[in-house]
Amino acid sequence: MQNRFILIIFSTFFLSTQAQDEPQDDDDEQLKAGSAQFYIYIVISICLCFVSGVMSGLTVGYQAVDELQLEIKSRTGTDLDKKTYRLLKPIISRHHLMTATLVVVNSASNGALPIFLDRVVPAWAAILITSGAIVLFGEVLPQALCTGPHQLPILRKCAPFVRVMMVLLYPICY
Repeated sequence: MQNRFILIIFSTFFLSTQAQDEPQDDDDEQLKAGSAQFYIYIVISICLCFVSGVMSGLTVGYQAVDELQLEIKSRTGTDLDKKTYRLLKPIISRHHLMTATLVVVNSASNGALPIFLDRVVPAWAAILITSGAIVLFGEVLPQALCTGPHQLPILRKCAPFVRVMMVLLYPICY
């Protein structure tokens, strides 16, 4: 009786895995240029590259802020300096949570980019495009912008967005 039960379970499992091995749809094929889905994947890939760049730049930008110097500016500076301090203080004071949040979002976008590109171009091209785009648009340019003379205005404008991300990703990043 036990052997018959094991045989039934094994055959059911074997038949179900055979059915799953057969392709259900054309998910693994490349999309045809000119189709709506092709352009959607291109737009998603560009957005992922943009998100990667923003997160990389903000990570370096927020880490490079000198909290003491920012506080001194807030006490002796203009109203804009005081506003900048009020916006950046809650983010900078939770340094580890801020860094973890930005790195998680950056890693997720970097990981998703080749998945979408693989449907548009051959796998070897997806790897090359992903590597080049992440280095240039996801690392070099954003980090140069977010540590340069426009550092504080960029960080000030992105502060509400970063705070929302910190709240949303708190269970993961804490």
